[in-house]
Amino acid sequence: HSYGCRAHHVNLLPKAIKDKLKNPIEKIVQVLKHLRNNHSESALLRKHRLPRPPIPIKTIWNSFADSLQYFVEHWSTLVVVINSIMKPTDAIYRSMEDVQLKRTTSDLLCIFSPMSKTLDRKSCRDHIYSNLPVVNKQ
Repeated sequence: HSYGCRAHHVNLLPKAIKDKLKNPIEKIVQVLKHLRNNHSESALLRKHRLPRPPIPIKTIWNSFADSLQYFVEHWSTLVVVINSIMKPTDAIYRSMEDVQLKRTTSDLLCIFSPMSKTLDRKSCRDHIYSNLPVVNKQ
């Protein structure tokens, strides 16, 4: 039997969790994409000395954890930025006013952060071993 690499199997667990919690995750990604892609919001983020929001990418394992981390760490500033530009009737404005979304994101981060660190260590170890010279024993 072939089971594939361990890193791929570790990646399947966060994917299964993401599939179960699709609605809150979509809201988080929508907020981060809006902040990243709009000039006025991007300018306000720079004014508050925040980096550009990371957007999760399916093929990059840790990008999802990075996005959650950014969302949780900078929540209060993100609320200020969104509230200063958007109307209360906008979906993104309402998402940022939803304290339950922040709690859910914090909970998700508690799940994904250890997995992300494990994948980082595994990836680093594999990278180091793959770059070692091959010694021909004769």
